[in-house]
Amino acid sequence: MSRLARHPLALDAGLAIALGALAQSMVWQGHVDGPRALIAPLFLLVGPPLVVRRRLPLVPIAVLVAAVVVQALATGNAPEGAGLLLPLVVALYSVAAYGSRRQALLGLVLAVVGAVVHDLNDPQVRTGEQIWSDVFFDLALFAVWLGGLFVHGRRDLAALERRAEEHERQRAQAVADERARIARELHDVIAHHITVAVVQAVAALGILDTQPERARAPLGRIEQSGREALAELRRLLGILRDDDDQRGLRPQPGLSELDTLIDGIRGAGLPVELQVEGPARPLPRGVDLSAYRIVQEALTNALKHAGPATAQVNVRYGDESLELEVVDDGHGRRAGNGVGGGHGLVGMRERAALYGGDLEARPQDGGGFVVRARLPLDVEQ
Repeated sequence: MSRLARHPLALDAGLAIALGALAQSMVWQGHVDGPRALIAPLFLLVGPPLVVRRRLPLVPIAVLVAAVVVQALATGNAPEGAGLLLPLVVALYSVAAYGSRRQALLGLVLAVVGAVVHDLNDPQVRTGEQIWSDVFFDLALFAVWLGGLFVHGRRDLAALERRAEEHERQRAQAVADERARIARELHDVIAHHITVAVVQAVAALGILDTQPERARAPLGRIEQSGREALAELRRLLGILRDDDDQRGLRPQPGLSELDTLIDGIRGAGLPVELQVEGPARPLPRGVDLSAYRIVQEALTNALKHAGPATAQVNVRYGDESLELEVVDDGHGRRAGNGVGGGHGLVGMRERAALYGGDLEARPQDGGGFVVRARLPLDVEQ
């Protein structure tokens, strides 16, 4: 049985053959009225169509009811027996378990029509006791149909749970991938700070004996680079990193290269305006890199999804935080909240959260999309 369960078509074929043979035995044993030369081919519609009960669930119940109705109307003596009951039970269950809701309802209607025609042409359905027996039989068939609906619902629920698990897996993978990418970039930032410290240390050593006062400046820069490197190192330790990724170190971009980024986006077909509020000043390297990446990702999303649109980039230098806003007026579809798609939004949120900031990304009421981020500037805190 376990082998058959792994091959449902073979199981259905065996079931169709067995029930078809049972229906034919009724015909050839004289339990079905009518000329055998006509009834035997007609009752081939009773069992064999069950082979497609999963792929075409409405077919078995439709052809079975058709065979019963034709025989009953032609002879005036509808048959009874397991040769009809069992195929009817399987067909009614299948249309509810494997068909759509519309198909399930249509299958139930066909079964009711078949039952009415059968009972009207069954000479045995005359007494009150027989009528109640027939009502009980019909209710049992209805219970079989409800059982099929229940199984269908459980199957749909299991499929939804599997999709939810897959979406959660994709979301977790997107977060892990983005953290790995951020970690690699922070590695480059730390390497930059250490390189600066080494260069300044060499410079300080060169003038320490002859011009000790001038050595204060490079020593101060060494202290600042060391502090920033330690702050970035604390973040790096909390992020997964792919140690097998061998790349050469290269300078990481910052807001000073925002004009170049925007020129590239304009060249790709999205008009962009840049507005800077407050005096621009040097930022901690990690914050500078994250701000650049957030703007880059927001503009890339607008270019991909906004359709014909324009975009506005606002950069506000505050006393305690850097605020970013990227707004477009497009009408294209967006990737939602970054679950199961929209991995760029996951990355932007990760970058903002890394520095204790926050990020909002949502459609606008009048159309378009807005991304707002706030990054604190006191990165050591």
